[in-house]
Amino acid sequence: MNVEFGKDDSSKLNVIAVYGSLAGWEIKSNEKLQHLAILSANYDLLNNSAFFYGGQSVKMNFLSEYNITKKTKINTNFSGGPILLAATPDPYLKLKHGRNYDYGVGAGFGVSGLLTIENTFTYGFNYRGGWTHTVNGHPSHHFLHTVSSEASVLLSKRFALAAETGYFHLHSNYHEFPTTDNNYPYLRISTRYTFKL
Repeated sequence: MNVEFGKDDSSKLNVIAVYGSLAGWEIKSNEKLQHLAILSANYDLLNNSAFFYGGQSVKMNFLSEYNITKKTKINTNFSGGPILLAATPDPYLKLKHGRNYDYGVGAGFGVSGLLTIENTFTYGFNYRGGWTHTVNGHPSHHFLHTVSSEASVLLSKRFALAAETGYFHLHSNYHEFPTTDNNYPYLRISTRYTFKL
C-alpha cells in the first residue's frame, strides 16, 4: 500500500495505491532470471488540482527479474485486466444525484521497469493506462494515462535521496458535450528513511 500526502489547491490526500496478491505461479527461475505470473486485486485513487480518479481492478501481472551482473539487476512488470468499477470526474454532471463523477467499467494496463546498481542507485519507469465506459452518468468514455520516472541514491544504510517526474492525462469523450482534456505534470524531490521491523 502506498499513500501520498501533500498540500495543493484541492486536497491533502493525493494518492492511494493498494495492491494485493490473490494467486501466483512461477514460470521460470534460475541464477540469471526469474519469471512470475501474479493475479492481483488493486485499488487506486488519484486526487490533484487537475482531476480525481478512483477505481477497483483485477490484473494479471507478469514480473521478471534479470541478474545482469552480481551488482546489477533489472525488474520488469507487464500487467493488464478489467476495471470492475471506476469513478471519473464529469464537469457536466453538476452534482446531479449528489455527485460530480461518472461510474464506469473498462480495462487497465501497465508497464514498469526498475534498474538497480549495487543496491545503491535505482532508476525506475512506470506507465499505467485505463479506459472506462460510463454505465451511470452522462454517456461517455474516459482515457487515463499516467507516466512517471524516478531516480534514487542511497546515501547511507537507510537514508536515500530521490527525484521523480511524472505526468497525468485524463481525456474524456462525451456524446452530448464537448470533449475535455486535463493534464497534471509534476516534479517531486524527496528524502526517504527505511525502518526495519
